[in-house]
Amino acid sequence: MEVPVLAPRDGKEGCQTNCWQTLHLSPGSDVALIRALLRWGEGKCQRSLEHLKSLDLPIVNRLISATATVAGRIGLQGWVDSIVQCCDPLTAALDKFLAQNLLTTLAFALDQSSQQESGRERGLEERIMQLELHVEELHTKWLNEVHDKEQVVHELHDVRRMNDVVATSHAATVSKLEDQLALLKRKMVADQEAMTTGSDLQVGHLESELAVAKQQCGRLQDEKAVLSAKLARTEQKLVWAMLLLTIRTQNDQKTTSVTGTV
Repeated sequence: MEVPVLAPRDGKEGCQTNCWQTLHLSPGSDVALIRALLRWGEGKCQRSLEHLKSLDLPIVNRLISATATVAGRIGLQGWVDSIVQCCDPLTAALDKFLAQNLLTTLAFALDQSSQQESGRERGLEERIMQLELHVEELHTKWLNEVHDKEQVVHELHDVRRMNDVVATSHAATVSKLEDQLALLKRKMVADQEAMTTGSDLQVGHLESELAVAKQQCGRLQDEKAVLSAKLARTEQKLVWAMLLLTIRTQNDQKTTSVTGTV
């Protein structure tokens, strides 16, 4: 089979730009391409099969063995090798065809696009400059954001450190106040106990003084009763004495008057 080649549409060979505008394959090259694709697919299948076998998966190995067994039963043991032997010369021809025409086709495409690309270069350069400026602005913005973030992190660290210091000082102050409160409570309890004890002692002393005063009052009342009785007797005696004195005085006056008359 002849090697497929790319030929100009007008049948003339050359490197003119207009002769490469329409390209077509020679007769029979489509079969070569199909067989080459089969060869490539067979190689991919072989590599995939070898990769699956290298994984050493029990389920996959059993499926491969079962497939090989079924292929043997229907008489397809050598179908892969037959395709390989049939496609080897066509694959070599296709490789040669690609090697001869690929660079020419690429050169033609590059030559056609060079004029268009030259007009775009200025716009691309301007666009690149704009993008570079935009990237520079974004980079500057990013640096500023990083700086702001670092500053915020530093301030946050300072705030946390101050918070820890304040918390430590607050805890110390609270502990000190709690100690003072406990001391005041103990002192208050002691004062209350002392006051209660002193009050009890004072109450006992006052009760004893009250008992003594009651006793003295009883004695004074007894003495008052005695004195009242004595005063009553004295008054009675005084009344009788006054009465006797009055009677005696009257008798003396009568006697004096009688004596004077005589």
